[in-house]
Amino acid sequence: MVLLPPESSAGPYSEDPFLPPQSFEDIVGFSAGNFSGNEEIVRAKPYFIIICSALMVVSTLLIFLNGNSTWIALFGYLLTPVAVTMALGLDALYQRISTSKNPWFVTNSSYSKVLRIQVLISYLLMLPHAYTIAANFSAYLAHS
Repeated sequence: MVLLPPESSAGPYSEDPFLPPQSFEDIVGFSAGNFSGNEEIVRAKPYFIIICSALMVVSTLLIFLNGNSTWIALFGYLLTPVAVTMALGLDALYQRISTSKNPWFVTNSSYSKVLRIQVLISYLLMLPHAYTIAANFSAYLAHS
């Protein structure tokens, strides 16, 4: 900031808009001393990967414990592709919103890659659930 001398008509602490900036701090608005290092940096969290892993484990357990129940198969069907795909979208949304709100946010593209692989695996886990639903529905139609 450039201060005018006290005898100026603008007052002792007002800025002169016609003078060029004298330092980097005048241009940017903060100095390098204001940055406190790692305290302000926020990194992406692997919460969605953990949630997807838990959902896929539950879905796998439902495949083996399913028996012949349509409702359990429907629940497993909704857990795997729908919930895991939603988690992939929410992770992408979380990282984009965090990047736009916080300039010190560090994204992690490997989380998105892992979630894409989990989505592919979840579609494979969906097949036994879909088969059970289709078999039960066709048996219901055959008996009606």
